Amino acid sequence: MCHVMKCVVAFVVACLLAACSMGSDLGEDERGLLLTEQEFRDFGVELAPARSGRFHKTMTYAGQGVELSYEQSGAGDFYLINSFNRHFTAQSSLGDATGWELGFVLGRQLSDLERTPIELTHRYGEGARLYLLTLHGRPIGNMFSFWDGRKTYMALFTGVYFQDPDLFDAFIRDKVARMQAYEPPSVLAYFHGLTGSE
Repeated sequence: MCHVMKCVVAFVVACLLAACSMGSDLGEDERGLLLTEQEFRDFGVELAPARSGRFHKTMTYAGQGVELSYEQSGAGDFYLINSFNRHFTAQSSLGDATGWELGFVLGRQLSDLERTPIELTHRYGEGARLYLLTLHGRPIGNMFSFWDGRKTYMALFTGVYFQDPDLFDAFIRDKVARMQAYEPPSVLAYFHGLTGSE
């Protein structure tokens, strides 16, 4: 994926964070919600050796929401960015999904990256979209998003791609089920963990 598109997607992710927020380390359960290069390897994809990517967690106090993300850009041609958000309201989750769509449109204007919708055979939450990404007519990756009430998830990866929706379902469905079951700790519980208060 071109450097400009990576920058655009990263910019959109950053803009989706609320102004009043705090970063935090992810627990093992939270890391398990996100795709990493290991899931691709476990699925039979051969990737170049690389250092682990970067996890990030942001809790927003005003919105009482949480964003979990992971990015990997050092495994040869493989690039991955994905973000899971649990919002305070369903309206804010719609805005999140719209932000990613806008980011892709902006990226298309700065590169030759195109997307073609792939019809999913399995329903995820209230809705989902899967696209095949192509560059100069050559498949290079996928873009996937789903939303379910206050939860949204977006993933973009290159260097590997799916064209068969059933194969993609086998790859992603367990992650989606984990995300649908996830509920973040309350803000008070978060501060309790930071301070160690009784």
